[in-house]
Amino acid sequence: TAYKLWIKDIVSGKFITPGNIEEPPYLEVRNLKVSRVNLIASCILVYKGEDRIYANITLDDGSGEAIRVKSWRDDVRL
Repeated sequence: TAYKLWIKDIVSGKFITPGNIEEPPYLEVRNLKVSRVNLIASCILVYKGEDRIYANITLDDGSGEAIRVKSWRDDVRL
């Protein structure tokens, strides 16, 4: 099931790791169990290290909260 959430909802959600190995970890947001997110936002800042083995981007969806995505090594090109 897909849910429409703001970044502020994701950031304020509670990360749950079930004791049962068959149930994957999830984020509890507004009484919903969220295990995957497709994020629609504007990229407001991009930084790549001089050696290109580290990068981060800052995303904003207008909710008053931004989220930073980081990558290292081979994932920097993504």
